[in-house]
Amino acid sequence: MTQWKLAMASAGGPHEMPYSQRGASVISPDARYSAVVMERSLRIYFLQTRQCIKTIDFDCRQVCDALMDSQHVYLFLDHGKVAVIDWKDRVRQVVRRFELKPPSPILNIIGAVPDAEDIYYAVCGSNKNATTRTVVKLAPEAKAETVWTEEGVLLHAVSTDRTKVAFLTNNHEVVIYHMDAPQATPEHLKFPYKSPITSMAISNDQVVALGSESGPIQVVYGGLETPVPQKLLKWHVEAVSAVAFTPDGRYLLSGGKEKVLVFWHLDSDKTQFLPRLNGAIDAIGIDDPNNVVYQLLLDHGPHHAEVVVISAVDLVSRLAVTSIRPQFHSDPSNVAKARKKLAKRGEYRPTKLLHDYSTQTEINPKSGHVFVPTGSSFQTFDLVRQEQVAVQNATSVISTGKVRSEQDLVEPEITQLKFTVDGEWMCTFDQVETSDVDQLLSKHDKQYALKFWKFVDTSSSKDPSLGHWELTTKIMAPHGANPVVAIVAAPKAYQNGQAFLTADNKGGLRVWRPRSPVDVTSNALRGQQTAWTMRKTHPSGAVASAVSCAWSDDGSVIVRSVESTVATFNAHTFQEIPPSEFCVPSLTGSPIRAVQFVGTHLVVLSKTRVSSFNMVTGAVDSYGAAVDTTAGAASIMAVDPERQVVCLAVNYYNESPFEVRSKLVVIDPSQTQPVATHQLYSGVAAVRYDPTTHQFVFVDFESRLGTLTVEDSDNGVRVSMADAMKQKLLDAQITADIMSQRRAADSRIGTSTVEAIEVGGEAAAPKPVDLNLIQPLFHSAVELETLFDRIVKVIR
Repeated sequence: MTQWKLAMASAGGPHEMPYSQRGASVISPDARYSAVVMERSLRIYFLQTRQCIKTIDFDCRQVCDALMDSQHVYLFLDHGKVAVIDWKDRVRQVVRRFELKPPSPILNIIGAVPDAEDIYYAVCGSNKNATTRTVVKLAPEAKAETVWTEEGVLLHAVSTDRTKVAFLTNNHEVVIYHMDAPQATPEHLKFPYKSPITSMAISNDQVVALGSESGPIQVVYGGLETPVPQKLLKWHVEAVSAVAFTPDGRYLLSGGKEKVLVFWHLDSDKTQFLPRLNGAIDAIGIDDPNNVVYQLLLDHGPHHAEVVVISAVDLVSRLAVTSIRPQFHSDPSNVAKARKKLAKRGEYRPTKLLHDYSTQTEINPKSGHVFVPTGSSFQTFDLVRQEQVAVQNATSVISTGKVRSEQDLVEPEITQLKFTVDGEWMCTFDQVETSDVDQLLSKHDKQYALKFWKFVDTSSSKDPSLGHWELTTKIMAPHGANPVVAIVAAPKAYQNGQAFLTADNKGGLRVWRPRSPVDVTSNALRGQQTAWTMRKTHPSGAVASAVSCAWSDDGSVIVRSVESTVATFNAHTFQEIPPSEFCVPSLTGSPIRAVQFVGTHLVVLSKTRVSSFNMVTGAVDSYGAAVDTTAGAASIMAVDPERQVVCLAVNYYNESPFEVRSKLVVIDPSQTQPVATHQLYSGVAAVRYDPTTHQFVFVDFESRLGTLTVEDSDNGVRVSMADAMKQKLLDAQITADIMSQRRAADSRIGTSTVEAIEVGGEAAAPKPVDLNLIQPLFHSAVELETLFDRIVKVIR
């Protein structure tokens, strides 16, 4: 029996703890291990090898803070629950749970009471009264003891040794409390207010740093009998989002949108810089009292972050942890907008989404790495190790963060990415709109570039995955003023797979190949630069809202769909095959989102339908289903060429709670029913096939990677090839019998049974007939009576 197994391969990105002093990770007391709080798991890394040594499945989305000792990690949830994890135990994960009773949600943990088990000091605050902060003493199942309460608090900070707590109040003063002397009178420090304060830190000897929105950092000295003049540190030109003192108090670290970590020597006022970080600095954590490593939390846009651990000695990265960073066409977290629109309408179909949540994702056929275009760069992610391999810019960009007027500069955006079948070549298409900085009349014009990349292996024999992609050819305006909307890699049967097919938004086609097949195979020329050139072209037509292409496995036929019509081309002559010789019947009644070859079958996914056509027999396959897809539906369908099945993600609205969920459907075009269906409690933005592991890989709305793998077994025994072939023959015979019965009852060629794919326990109703159903019938010259008969058959 063939079974399909669903599994989540990654646990989302780092979970930011906004009020914690640590960002999204904690360091062990010996500074050898790092515990990174991910959204759905806790991962323990050994910094010397940069390897993850343990992954604990845990929903960390409500974790507000974490502590780590030599044996355990303590995860504190904002409502008071605590999970204790033994990260050295190879068998057990969560070894103990207990509950604290805070008076309001916990913002962060100041520290544990010395020589006392499970007793902690915490800063609490209510969302209803966000400016009130309370320092409390918490113990399991005991009433919280209030230590201090401060009103009008804007920010707060805790010293590295956890003996000082500083509050920034709305009357422009800093209030410092001493944890080692709870009864002592707090110290009040005034400072000149010129710009809103965006970040705050306090040293072990009561020096306070205040990062401002305009850039300067104010340094205020406390705990001294003789006042010391306040200091103003100037370098940042944007808001300072993070500041932190080293344990010895000699250095102050700061960061912001400039993507530069700044080191301030407080005695000499000298500065050092660590530039060109991958993102804006959101948090700086220093857990280590010996000042061995620093922790940074980098911002990569909405809902995407990266944890970086660097050495305090040589400023070399010791660890970098992030998730995939897909660019969704619409933000999946803003489903509330869709709910309001649907509430006004009163009625809706669960599968008809109001927004397109798809994303561009591809898998390299050689390495199996997941490639995710992110703005002007593409991210390489290792699915096995669950870690980022590299981030490479596809075009020249500002290496540091944009500041002031630089933010108006528009960077190119990668919209298409594809690999050759051997994974050695990559083709990307990017577009950029003219910036408003120059105030040109052509500010809304777009520039297009098609680029061809060759993988250069710079690794050792121990890790063959290392290397980089080298740009070999750049073609400006590859389709003139028309953007490329689809890139298809040539099959192995055509020029050994060394070709790409591109299509523009008007249905124009072009084939690109290297100078000659010898250039990419000859050892003598392998080290030379290879130029890709256009070899074949087909003219464009009118602008269309939906264009897609597919290339047959034998390399002989190219299929192009424009709106709801399908045309076939001879791949060798690049001439359209006349309908009198071969014609694909009207399979859909709406714009076609994607076409894919599955062996000899052509699977067509449209706005309202998924159907299949046998290119050899010229008959419509028996399988068909009613669906509702968005403009980016090509991203949620993938083909397994070995098993000749299709995986399609059907997204839909779930009413309670209102969110987008998905159902993965595996389709064999020769069968009448889906091979497998799997329910997901999150929407799916992309589905791709990985030929290195022979499984489907999908990206959900939480930026997680999942896999759908087939297990050919019968009571744990591997199914033999003979049994598999026998089952295929039986399925084919059943399909043939069903088709014969249907043709006897209805002699119309191209008729198939269309049922709705059930989601959420209910079936989605098919869309009524509209103009798109009849439109393809007008593309050929026919008699009036014949045309009338065809229309009647379609409507019937």
